[in-house]
Amino acid sequence: MILSEIHGIFFRQFGFVIFGVFFLTTCVKYNIDDTATDQHITQVPAFQSPDLRNMHGFLLLLIVIATAYWIWRCIKFVYNTGRFREIQQFYINVLKIKDDDLSNLDWLEVQTKLIESQKTVLLCLHKEVLSELDISNRILRMENYKVAMINKNVLPHSYVFPFLGNRVFLTKGLMVNMELILFSGPWAPFKNCWQLDE
Repeated sequence: MILSEIHGIFFRQFGFVIFGVFFLTTCVKYNIDDTATDQHITQVPAFQSPDLRNMHGFLLLLIVIATAYWIWRCIKFVYNTGRFREIQQFYINVLKIKDDDLSNLDWLEVQTKLIESQKTVLLCLHKEVLSELDISNRILRMENYKVAMINKNVLPHSYVFPFLGNRVFLTKGLMVNMELILFSGPWAPFKNCWQLDE
């Protein structure tokens, strides 16, 4: 998980796209002769040192926006690394599962360890004994909220289109906005991932 984020931050997004655009627009001199009657290319683009003083304003704006996005991704990476570390410590200290053993365990074994650790750690405060259903509901609670809101018609998921009639229309963008408003935004009714705000 961490390696995929590192690859995404440093290579895929920033390194390839921004450096490629910068290189192709400022470091390559394209000698195109419009008066040539030949259909063959006689001149090859030549490399030149970048002239940053005469850089186009739109390109500079793109580089500033991409750099700000890259800094945001680095901050998010540091935050996620801390969360991954907490998850790793939970597996090692509470569930007694080492990193090497994790890839060889079935989900049922992890559930069994969670149920056993409830006796000593009290993962769920309002129940003495956890069941497999409690664990599944806890993991899928946000998805369960979304499904319930759609089933109760709290969230519109179908629209009447002209000439097409009633159609189901639930885009990824609508789901992302709904999650931001209801679960992770500043005015969300949830205080954190497991508790409603007072």
